[in-house]
Amino acid sequence: MKLVARLLFRRCRNVLTSDVNWPSYQTFLSAEATRTGNSITTIPVRDMLLRGVTRDELVRFIAEECFKAGCDGLFLPAVSNLGVLFPIHEIVRTIDSQVPLRFVAVDAAQAFCHVPAASYAGSDLLIAGCHKWLGANQTMGMAFCPRKRSRSFIERTLRRMVDAWQIDDPLLRFTEQLERGQHDGYSETTNIAPLFSCCGAIDMVPANDPEQEQQLRIRRLNADVLSEIADDSRWRPVRPVADIRPGILLLQPRHQP
Repeated sequence: MKLVARLLFRRCRNVLTSDVNWPSYQTFLSAEATRTGNSITTIPVRDMLLRGVTRDELVRFIAEECFKAGCDGLFLPAVSNLGVLFPIHEIVRTIDSQVPLRFVAVDAAQAFCHVPAASYAGSDLLIAGCHKWLGANQTMGMAFCPRKRSRSFIERTLRRMVDAWQIDDPLLRFTEQLERGQHDGYSETTNIAPLFSCCGAIDMVPANDPEQEQQLRIRRLNADVLSEIADDSRWRPVRPVADIRPGILLLQPRHQP
């Protein structure tokens, strides 16, 4: 997230976020916005998601708020912790058709290997972890650069931050030195086991979109079954409309203590 924040505010003056972004990620963005004298616009989508907003309504609302605030950057979750699938590709395409975004970053922690990557295409950088839907068990942060236009910018910024110790990640520092063939002689003791468990888990990932879509359909069906079971319990299912529904089920107690 330090890298995400630095990249966003090196290119953007006002970054659009939402009130369902992960709080600690927002803290990183706020600190960098303050440091650089830039702005964050946080739009309220939580209530409308819980009320059952449609996919088109969500896209239109986010785009309109982006235009209204004059935002030139975007940071949203591909799948929120409320169990809502954000149509990132459509959101970016709608905004770009009128005012091109300078940089788009996506939180794919709940999306990577959960929903097809096409649903959150169009980002310059997306971040995820290997211990959630990928199922690699050991924790390790991951970042991807889908757009060629931003790869050299991201690589240069990352290298400068690593060299300046602005990103203190032993495994990242170790792999960066291996890739560059330059060793500073002061590497920390580094746990490299997540690299192997992640590599093994990736071998099990469906290689094509139809298989990924089928897995998502199965997860949605499982959530539907559990939702029906919950109807007879003390828990109330809270489900978004079908076209923005991933394989996550949110339950609320029917009676607050």
